Order: sequence, then structure tokens, then C-alpha cells
Amino acid sequence: MCSAWSASSITRGFSKALSPTYALDFLVNHFGHGVLALAAVVLAVTGAEALYADMGHFGRRSITRGWLLLVFPACVLSYLGQGALILQDPSNIGSPFFLLVPGWGRLPMVLLATAATVIASQAVITGAYSVTAQAAQLGYLPRLRVAHTSRPSGARSTCRGSTGC
Repeated sequence: MCSAWSASSITRGFSKALSPTYALDFLVNHFGHGVLALAAVVLAVTGAEALYADMGHFGRRSITRGWLLLVFPACVLSYLGQGALILQDPSNIGSPFFLLVPGWGRLPMVLLATAATVIASQAVITGAYSVTAQAAQLGYLPRLRVAHTSRPSGARSTCRGSTGC
């Protein structure tokens, strides 16, 4: 909601933010800054990898619905709101996500963001184990002993090398 309010205050050029041609132009004309901006894309790839890990738990249909109806629109709105906030006052570039929130809501937002980070990191760890186990089964990695700590679903696992350490 904070992003919607911020984004709605700047309407001129607002739709340009969604055009890939402007992103390509930025990359070509500001290569150094463009490469740094592309580093942020790594976070999206990490999120996609965590999404892949969750697909085994929730199913493709639930993940697809959640992504298309909730996550994607929320991310676009958040990024556009942050951009609008920075366009209004360039001094907000230090922490636009948290500066979108009114002063009274910053501590709860920090706590929520911290909890989301912990959950996401656990999803990435689970996904890494899942991909490692699959790669070992396909013969791309040496044999690994995979110990499932959750027997019914096999959701929790640890990988140990062939030496057992």
C-alpha cells in the first residue's frame, strides 16, 4: 500500500519503468551501473530457485497462482513505489523500501523483513539439498548419502560425502 501511494504521486514516465527497451538502453549507455543493477537480478534467480524447492511441497498449481496473483504484482508495485520515492527525493536512495513505510511502522516492517529473510534462506538451503540430491542421482555429482530427517515427506534432508563426514 505504501508503494501504491508513492507510485501514484508520480505519473509522468511511470509506464516506462516496465519497458525492457529502457532497461537495455540503460545497460548499454551506463554499463558500470547496469552491471551493478544486474547483480540485483541474482536475488530474483535465488528466489526462483527457492520457488522450485517449494514446488515439491505445495504443487505447481498453488505456486503458479500465488506467484501470478500475489507475489509478482506485489513486487512490481513495490519496485515502482521505491522508484517513485527516489524520483521525488534522491536522498531516499539509501533505503527506499523502509522509507516507504511511515515512521510508526518501520520497526514492524524490519521485523517482518527479517522473518521473511530467515524463511527464504531456509527455502534456499532446502532447494540446494534437493538439487544436489537430484544431481547425484543423475550421475553429475559423486555418490552422496542423503539422510532424510523427515520420513513421511522427505522434506528435510542432509547430504554427506561418500566418506561419511
